[in-house]
Amino acid sequence: MEAINPFAAAVQRPTTTKWKNPTSQVVRLRLCTTPRPRFRYEPVTTQWTEVVIPPGEVVELPSEYDNAIQRVRDGVIYSGQAPQLVNLAEPDRTIHPALVPPDPQVARKPSATRERR
Repeated sequence: MEAINPFAAAVQRPTTTKWKNPTSQVVRLRLCTTPRPRFRYEPVTTQWTEVVIPPGEVVELPSEYDNAIQRVRDGVIYSGQAPQLVNLAEPDRTIHPALVPPDPQVARKPSATRERR
């Protein structure tokens, strides 16, 4: 009789993730591509890969970089190199309000109630 692994479906993950740049700015990412050393005392030379995503473009990147691009907790993006990118596998994520840049016209208006000296 053949053994059935109930976790077999959970182990398989996609190997790439598609990211879309919805902004009007070019997004540049610097991702570390250095493999982890097998032992703590092994010397390591850090290697980096530069990724450029033009406005409106979709780029497919290895899934191992998902945490570097965006950190997500409970469906809310709270950190990462590019929180403004949209993960096409999970497009309904929201960005934490602290990461949303303020509207420059609203942010710099003096308060009407504040007394000037």
